[in-house]
Amino acid sequence: MDIRHIKILFFFLIGIPASLLHAQVSLNGTVTDSLGRPLQFLSITLKKSNGMLLAFAITNNAGSYRIEYKGAYVKDSLLIEANAIGYIKQTRPVTGSTQTTNFKLSESVSKLPNVTVKTLPLKKEGDTLVYDVATFSNKQDRTIGDVIKKLPGVEVADNGQILYGGKPINRFYIDGDNLLDGKYNIATKGIPNDLVSKIQVLENHQPIDVLKDVKSDAAAMNIVLKDKARLKIIGSGDAAAGVPGVYNVSANTMLFQKKVKFINYIKMNNTGSDNSEETINHFGGNEAEPVSLMNVGSSNPDLLKKRYLFNNEGLAAANDLVNLKNGYQVRVNASYLWDRQFQSPQYRSTYFLPNDTIRYFENEDTRTIAHTFNTQFTITTNKKNYYVNNVAMLENKLTEVLANLQATSNNNITQYLSGTVSRFSNRFTFIKKFANGRILEGTSVFNIIRNPASLTVEPGLYAGQFNNNIPYTALIQQAGVPTFVTDNFLSFSRIWPSFQMHYRIGLNYQEQQLNSLLQSRQLSGVQTTVADSFVNRLTWTRVRAYLQTEFTYNNGPITITGTVPFTYQDIRYSGRVISNHLMSPIITPRVYLKWMTGKEAFFTLNYTYNNTYGDIAQVYDSYVMKGYRNFFNNGTILNESKTHSVNGSYVYKNTLALFFFSVGGGYAKSEGNTISDTRLSSVLQQSKLIPFENIFESANAFVSLSKYILPLRTTLNSRMSWQRTASNELQNAVLLQMQTDSYTYSASINSKFSSWFNMSYTGTYSTFKSRQTGTSYATLPAQPAVKKLRHDLSANFSISSDFYFKLGGDNYWYNIPGSLTNSYTFIDAAFTYKLNKLKTDIELLFTNLANLDTYGTALLSANSIVESSYRIRPRMALVKFYFRF
Repeated sequence: MDIRHIKILFFFLIGIPASLLHAQVSLNGTVTDSLGRPLQFLSITLKKSNGMLLAFAITNNAGSYRIEYKGAYVKDSLLIEANAIGYIKQTRPVTGSTQTTNFKLSESVSKLPNVTVKTLPLKKEGDTLVYDVATFSNKQDRTIGDVIKKLPGVEVADNGQILYGGKPINRFYIDGDNLLDGKYNIATKGIPNDLVSKIQVLENHQPIDVLKDVKSDAAAMNIVLKDKARLKIIGSGDAAAGVPGVYNVSANTMLFQKKVKFINYIKMNNTGSDNSEETINHFGGNEAEPVSLMNVGSSNPDLLKKRYLFNNEGLAAANDLVNLKNGYQVRVNASYLWDRQFQSPQYRSTYFLPNDTIRYFENEDTRTIAHTFNTQFTITTNKKNYYVNNVAMLENKLTEVLANLQATSNNNITQYLSGTVSRFSNRFTFIKKFANGRILEGTSVFNIIRNPASLTVEPGLYAGQFNNNIPYTALIQQAGVPTFVTDNFLSFSRIWPSFQMHYRIGLNYQEQQLNSLLQSRQLSGVQTTVADSFVNRLTWTRVRAYLQTEFTYNNGPITITGTVPFTYQDIRYSGRVISNHLMSPIITPRVYLKWMTGKEAFFTLNYTYNNTYGDIAQVYDSYVMKGYRNFFNNGTILNESKTHSVNGSYVYKNTLALFFFSVGGGYAKSEGNTISDTRLSSVLQQSKLIPFENIFESANAFVSLSKYILPLRTTLNSRMSWQRTASNELQNAVLLQMQTDSYTYSASINSKFSSWFNMSYTGTYSTFKSRQTGTSYATLPAQPAVKKLRHDLSANFSISSDFYFKLGGDNYWYNIPGSLTNSYTFIDAAFTYKLNKLKTDIELLFTNLANLDTYGTALLSANSIVESSYRIRPRMALVKFYFRF
């Protein structure tokens, strides 16, 4: 047998076992349900008995399947299985290499495993940031304002003003409607947080639809309500009583439907809660501000207001909005505030002059009563092609201040100030959009103000200066500055895709009178004029005709805006002694640059030149008694100030990473033509404006960041800032060139560590130094360097789902080199029990547990120190009932 036959025999013998071990399996069949209906897209699998998957198939539209598998071993135990969600699984054995197997499956109910869906706390939708309220809320939060304070990238000032990116918001909406305008403290302090689902920050917000193509760097905030908040009238309130003789009562009704929205309420308390903060207009108003010539009110300490405010006040407010069918919106915002405040501060003022040291001491007991009525009526339509808005405002405020004090000049002085301010203003705006991007705007504004006031000082002081050394009983200062202002302009705009042009022409007219008279009341009761030098009869008119050109160029990441206002100004004023007429052309250009370096990062650079003039309060030629020891005569020269300022910033945001960062700074230099010549003596102060080439400089820088750490459910914020100013002061004919430097460092953390514990902390450290130019801090007699540190801490514990405990407080520490270090710690506690079925919470509240009774601080300059001491509200215990209806 040759070698070829041997090879053939070898391979034949090897192949016989292989052919005996492997076999081909061919399977087919149908799958139906219990009613015989074919089941499509159902999985059929071929497995070994140990569970190893060999092959699979999917049923077709007729419920049929076929599986071909060549790798099976003859001795293997094989199984075929039909499996589908909603049906009972069936398994059959494979008994031959070719087999037809039909399945009839019965329905079953399968319980799926629990799935947890996590909502992102912050997401970005175009130019809108959307915050999830539930993520940032704690069980102890009551109003939406408590939640807004915790949002990364958002800041809330002590007075309630909301800032985004370091800039104030320009609108506050409730479900898209501007119910409150700038008085949004009413919403942040009144709307329960559990009625709000989302908080939106609208970047680059343009509130007027006609001007949607006009660039805006401002941001707005919109709170999106839950469905349950839109169904019916919501009522809430509280009632509280405690010791020592304190109470708090409020009732609030709200409706947030599409056509009608309102927040109407009444509040009364004497617990140190300042209801007047809810009347603050954070956007400013259309009305001109009244000129105030006299003031005997006390200054306030750098404390939380609830620590030092002794009050008895009430506020009734109605805020109603109706959306009409034709697109018009009518809104009424009215309030009446009655307010009584009590203060008892002490002041020690020391002025270090080159040839003298002057000291003042005052121990005050002040009572202030105010009644303020304000109503605003607004009608608006905001459509794509035109915009109409008219705002009418009427306000009347009556104020009475009674101050009893012991002072350096006399141990028993009484000051009584009474005055009434009445204001009426109206602003009408019409904007029309034409084809090809043309926009025409017309606006007319007028303001009328009346503000008579009277200040009485008893007993008769400074008889040698004011009454020929004859004793008398009182000085009586009367003053008022009635005012009429109107501003009217037309504006034309042309909008292209990357270029915008705006032209404005207008006329501003102001007419004022300053009337004042100082009289002495003799022992007989007769009132006589002190002297002609204490009588003012000043008339003032100012006419401004202006033409303004503004352009905006937007090319990709670069936006440039330039504004060139040209104003021709005519000022005339005439008084008892003086008469003057000024005419001047003014050009005040502004340039703004924004460079987008990324989707959420940009640089800004801004330059502004201003040329401003003083007003009627700076040119009266006779003296006015502002307080018992302050007499001012502003002379005959109208102050003119020319200011160059530049500032820039870099902003970086990463919404997905919940990170916000900004850094910036600025510099300004102002050149004026007057300085205040102040003459100090041991009993009184006198001041007036005199000619002087006066230069004022300021510089500032800041860096801030905000980060939300998702795994820890924690918001971190920090900010550092620096400011330097250089100015001039003229005291007792000595010129003082001052430089001040201040540094502030702050950090805060707000964390939800668990379902039963959360906490918040804010720490602020600041330093302040002031010196005369050319001297060192160490050589100054007042040692003007102060350091301050403030801590605010709050910890919340959930004992159960219905029982909460809160412990918190604030600490104030300050140090002045060469004097004692002072530290004040306030501790508060609250226990809350929820009666869910009754929609009522019961709270036991304790404040100032350490029972501090006084607080002291100091204000410093290069040559002076003013030390102040304030009476603090005593320990207070209060039982409060919160309710919904």
